[in-house]
Amino acid sequence: MSKKDRSTCFTLLNCMHDDLINAYEHCVTTKEMWNELRFDFGGNSVTRLRNLVLKFEMYKKESKNSMTKYLRIMSSMIRDLKNVGNALYVEQQVKAVVRSFA
Repeated sequence: MSKKDRSTCFTLLNCMHDDLINAYEHCVTTKEMWNELRFDFGGNSVTRLRNLVLKFEMYKKESKNSMTKYLRIMSSMIRDLKNVGNALYVEQQVKAVVRSFA
């Protein structure tokens, strides 16, 4: 990664809320970070809803993540879905959590 790329990544991370930093600090390049940000926050409401649903349905617990971090990530995704008008039933939430361990 070039010095300019590192500097840009650092600047983007410094502009984020603490909860978001953990989600994007793994990005190797600015382009990768920007693409993930655009995926998570960009697009119109229909596109955003589809992206959030897809991200929620495809999420798998990573072995390096603690259970606390994992539950925080799942809660954040559930909250994001609710904020765009797609509230999940408790049963859907439980199924998603169980599925993500597979």
